[in-house]
Amino acid sequence: MKSMLVEKCYDNGDSIKSQALYSFSNYAQNNLTKISLIDLSMRHSRVKLPKPVDGTTFICTLPNRRLFCYGNLWWERQGGIYNTNPSPKISGIAFIVNSDLETEILNEGIPCYKPGGVYCDGKVFLFGGHIQAETNEPTSIASEYNLERNRWRNISNLPISSSGCSCIEYMGLILIGGFSHSKSVFAYDIAEDSYSEFLSNLQKTKFLCKNDGYAYLINPGGNIYESEYCNPFVWKIVNKYKGKIDYEFIAFQTVFGNYFYFVDNHFPFSDCYMFDLVNKEMSDCDLNKLIGR
Repeated sequence: MKSMLVEKCYDNGDSIKSQALYSFSNYAQNNLTKISLIDLSMRHSRVKLPKPVDGTTFICTLPNRRLFCYGNLWWERQGGIYNTNPSPKISGIAFIVNSDLETEILNEGIPCYKPGGVYCDGKVFLFGGHIQAETNEPTSIASEYNLERNRWRNISNLPISSSGCSCIEYMGLILIGGFSHSKSVFAYDIAEDSYSEFLSNLQKTKFLCKNDGYAYLINPGGNIYESEYCNPFVWKIVNKYKGKIDYEFIAFQTVFGNYFYFVDNHFPFSDCYMFDLVNKEMSDCDLNKLIGR
């Protein structure tokens, strides 16, 4: 039984580890920033797209050194500047970037920006976000993209409206921590297309990550939780985190070495956070200093 549980725990399809951090520029010029976690070198590359995307582009790694990206196109160039007056209409774009920086435009899906998301077993799941640029109200819309079929489909809506969610796939569930609209963590059952609430009374801003069969919940201003090995239903407190982190949007996340990295949407001009998987500690990661900028 234990060997079967371990196999299931590791064979869950989303643990594509990256040796670099990625983010699109907030200046909406399709500039993809890459920071190598091996030598801390930085590279800026222009990605060919029909219209500009900005730092609210969600990015996750795929097999074969590819990146899945979901951005919004509501910035329109007017008179040489990016103007939001009148209130722009959001239109989403999904695309894949390969190791040669070639792009493949996918079906657009549901127009939104700042969704939470995760890759799992040939599919990308997106949760929440914003669908209207003139309001800060989030949505509960959720969707699934099938890479093989190049097809989107709606899945059950989130129990609450949220944006910028921190998400991980763990033991057949997708754990979702809302950005600033809920004090709970929800579990989405992929097979049943349903949600359940399993952790509550937390801070509104939460981080979720996993490594080697364990999942972690970082609750800024409160406790750090660790799941039982390969068990998403049993958690214990392993540390405290008194820091206050108000991230806007997890644009990219990955495991490298003994750290789990979270890239905020303003990266590299604002914040990147890292969770020490050995000492169970969360900290602000100033990569700009590390790379000598």
